[in-house]
Amino acid sequence: MDNVLSALVEAWEELRINKNRIILSLIGVGAAVWAMATVLALGTIISSSFEFFSSLYSGRPGTVSVVVNRMVDSGADETGLEDSNTFTDPSAPLNSDQGNVGEVDYRDLQVNEDGSLNDPFSAAVMQVVEKTGSNYWTRTRYFNAEVQAPEYDPCYVSMDEFTECTDSPPSFQAVDPGYFTIYYKQLLHGRLLTAADGQLQMNPVVVNEAMWQALGKPNPEEFPRMRLRQHQNVVLTVVGVVRNATTWDSAEIYLPYDSVLASFPASVVGGGETTYAFIAPRGEEKHAGQVVADTLRGLLGPGYEATANFNERVDEGQQQQNTIVTAVISTIGGIVILLGALGLLTVSIVTIQQRVREIGIRRAMGASARRVFISVFLESVVATTVAGMVGVMLSILTIRFMPSGWMDLPVSTSTIAYPLSAAFLGVLIAAAVGALCGIIPAYYAVRIKPIDAIRY
Repeated sequence: MDNVLSALVEAWEELRINKNRIILSLIGVGAAVWAMATVLALGTIISSSFEFFSSLYSGRPGTVSVVVNRMVDSGADETGLEDSNTFTDPSAPLNSDQGNVGEVDYRDLQVNEDGSLNDPFSAAVMQVVEKTGSNYWTRTRYFNAEVQAPEYDPCYVSMDEFTECTDSPPSFQAVDPGYFTIYYKQLLHGRLLTAADGQLQMNPVVVNEAMWQALGKPNPEEFPRMRLRQHQNVVLTVVGVVRNATTWDSAEIYLPYDSVLASFPASVVGGGETTYAFIAPRGEEKHAGQVVADTLRGLLGPGYEATANFNERVDEGQQQQNTIVTAVISTIGGIVILLGALGLLTVSIVTIQQRVREIGIRRAMGASARRVFISVFLESVVATTVAGMVGVMLSILTIRFMPSGWMDLPVSTSTIAYPLSAAFLGVLIAAAVGALCGIIPAYYAVRIKPIDAIRY
């Protein structure tokens, strides 16, 4: 071990002394490593960015979404609504199509005596959660409702600096706290929803950037409020803002699922799409989705349909494709680095011929052939490794300060970690090429004998 360390020190000193002769040769090696590492890193980052973008809508890898719908039988009337599920709600708005007040289809909801909603879907999901012991899960109910607030303006300046005006009301999503973890919602201001928020009368909500801008960018710490336009008694309090998934996202409002059942009228949320999402163990996504879907159908009865969809982790085909692309780029990069190292090889051979006196004296002083071989061999390895490290550092700086707009990536490259595989591969190939180019000069150095020093 000591011999190797001393040989490394000698190699570094020799490179420092002869730096003017070899630095130009190493520039080609460093440039080749920079190009190869940058291409490999960009490929990994692009793949990761689109995987991340997909996860914003379909959930993290391993997420299973079970969509639950109540089926409408053949006895539905002309409007497509079951007579048995049509209730009269005094608080419901006028339905101009039917000409009656409050005649709406609640589908999967019923109104309790205290005004709260009876949601069979929610009750069934809670039983499933208790039986399966899921750590990350969420109920989700989608619906739309018009809101009003002092500074609310449906026309706002979007993230890409264009004026956007929404004709449709904001999209509401009744969720559980696990929703923000499963779907990568990034907090910008305030806080996210907690399990206790469903019991608060203030009805805490989290909005996305589009809705936040439409509200006039209020400070969530001041608890800004808004109301449902057609139900003034329903007050919502903004407690947090999350980042838009894309620049063209519409206004969205996230609120606790339990607070919807306690505070919202059935005419607003009834009939909305409901989904139960959870993260399944690795490799068991399909089986877990089928089991949960069957369980929900059994708990809800024959009038409901449950369909499982799951976001698979990176499949074998994609992994194999990534491996092939990495191998091809690495091979091309290795060839380019080898061509750059040929200049270093030429300089090293010339240098050995000029160091005959030095090496002969070292042999006369007792240096073994092995020690001379390793010393000269490591000079090439250390030189190309240092050049490779410099190339990797330049690649990291290139990726970090490169604008992602020209690639039209869904996320900024600065938010994705630089892939260590690209860095390790670049340095490893540089060192390997240096080793190949160091064998010939080391072989010449070993053949030098002490008597040769007298001739120089």
